[in-house]
Amino acid sequence: MFKVTRSAKPKEWTNSDYTDPAVVKQLKLDFLSKCYLCEQTDFGNVNVEHFVPHLNKSKELRTDWNNLYYSCSHCNGIKGSRHKELFDCCNENHHVDVAIALQAPSVPNGKIVLTNTLNNGFIRAMLQQCEQWQSTSES
Repeated sequence: MFKVTRSAKPKEWTNSDYTDPAVVKQLKLDFLSKCYLCEQTDFGNVNVEHFVPHLNKSKELRTDWNNLYYSCSHCNGIKGSRHKELFDCCNENHHVDVAIALQAPSVPNGKIVLTNTLNNGFIRAMLQQCEQWQSTSES
């Protein structure tokens, strides 16, 4: 996972439409053109994802600049509104750049190995969720 330094919201954004081109453009810059979950770049279907699900919640969450994340449609669909306790790449206290080590598979369709380098309980829970997501997407 990579660390994101969020900029101020775009001045031209009126807070009415979170898919506004100005929002997408700024999120793409802030998130280094990467989906914040899988880190894929150059994906065709960009989604503006809500870190804290906004369905059946306050309307403010829907257009809160700090709740909008750059995502691919695949990850946004998997996360949905079910997963709420996520490791936050925009939170300075989550140390996402050093907390998790990723070992890519050496063979096609091999398993990705994630290691909790800080031996942190919150990170352990997040990695367990990642394993569940992976097994769900493989089904």
